[in-house]
Amino acid sequence: MPIKFLENAEGIFVLSHGTSSLYKLNERYEVVKNKVVGVNPFEMANFNEDVVVAGYDSDEVYVMDAETVDVKKTIKVGEGPFQLMLRE
Repeated sequence: MPIKFLENAEGIFVLSHGTSSLYKLNERYEVVKNKVVGVNPFEMANFNEDVVVAGYDSDEVYVMDAETVDVKKTIKVGEGPFQLMLRE
């Protein structure tokens, strides 16, 4: 169940709520990498050169490396992050 799409210089990203996974696609829309991230992710956004994912049932925000799709950092945020708001 894909819930969010975004694109940056590293590729196209699809966040799936059903599989709790972040998928990285190439320009031909082929999956080149994927990683399980959080429990019931609900939102993602570009932040600097990373992709940030909110894991609703894991109560964490994940900073993902956009090139490797590895988790760079996990931030405990309390109860169920549902939305990400970035300020520039």
